[in-house]
Amino acid sequence: MSAFLSRTIKNLQLIPFGVLVLPLLLGLLPADSRAQNKSEQQFSWQKVSEGYSFGRYRLNPQNELLSAEVLLLKFSLEQFSLSLSYGNEKGTLLDAKRVGASEKAVAAINAHFFDTKHHPLGVLIQNGKKLTKVHRGGRLLTGVFYLKSGEPHIKSRNTFSSEDVSLAIQAGPRMISQGRKIPFTDGSKSSRRSGIAVTRSKEVILYATPLRFPGASFTQIQSMLSDPVLEVSDALNFDGGSSSQLFIRKNDVLSDDLFVTGGQRVPVVLVVKKRNQN
Repeated sequence: MSAFLSRTIKNLQLIPFGVLVLPLLLGLLPADSRAQNKSEQQFSWQKVSEGYSFGRYRLNPQNELLSAEVLLLKFSLEQFSLSLSYGNEKGTLLDAKRVGASEKAVAAINAHFFDTKHHPLGVLIQNGKKLTKVHRGGRLLTGVFYLKSGEPHIKSRNTFSSEDVSLAIQAGPRMISQGRKIPFTDGSKSSRRSGIAVTRSKEVILYATPLRFPGASFTQIQSMLSDPVLEVSDALNFDGGSSSQLFIRKNDVLSDDLFVTGGQRVPVVLVVKKRNQN
């Protein structure tokens, strides 16, 4: 045995066993487990005001070159209200920033898929009035976000009932149901993403990716929504790509208005306003 090899073995024997084993164990963990643990440590909500928090969630944080982020807003419906701004039956398109500014909203997000004539696809209920019917076909528009008795819900289109519902939006695919991931056919394609989630304590989360590249895949968004730090019970994807929009009014966390857009106007915008504001 060479003198160098002998000294190396002797030095290794002086190192505590745990120092050697721990990195090996970490290396044996699945990559997604390491990423999730790291994201849990990095992500935290920033309180904007009572019942309103803001956060930036980094996707794939272990890869600095391809890391993307998602903007998240969390609201309590005790302090904030949700409403819809709907172009009209003629297919008038809207801009979330203009809608947010005109309605003095704290936030606004695109909220519906639409056809080639710019008519919303799927059920749309505004102020308790059903404007469009539930879309039953296809694999995309599988869920409905709605308000009933002041509480937010996300359900399958197959189990949704419009009785006593004050607001409803159909979109998809559903991402999370009762805290569990919902399988989908292909979740690998990256694009702009936006959507909505309901927490276990009945708060509402809005989310959107600020950049087209690297964007995010359904799989990445679903993994984010499954992170225990977000406490998501149910989640629903909104129309993404060029339709993705998110307006955030400047606040104690953001020094200026923030507007994320893919460039395409949309027929329906979900608006968040502070209750009892003038």
